[in-house]
Amino acid sequence: MTEYKRIAIDTSKAVFTLHGIDQRDRVVLQRNLRRAQLLPFFKKLPPTEIVLEACGGAHHWGES
Repeated sequence: MTEYKRIAIDTSKAVFTLHGIDQRDRVVLQRNLRRAQLLPFFKKLPPTEIVLEACGGAHHWGES
């Protein structure tokens, strides 16, 4: 399993775009997930730094 240094999430109403980098800052993840797929995806990962865009919708996901 790939270990990510950081995963950025671009939030939207239906599809979330993920962009992840490894410890050497190389892109190792570029993926779109539907809303129902987002939490199951992250539950499989070890603790990882997640960054969200700064908008009203991001507050909901920051508390999940």
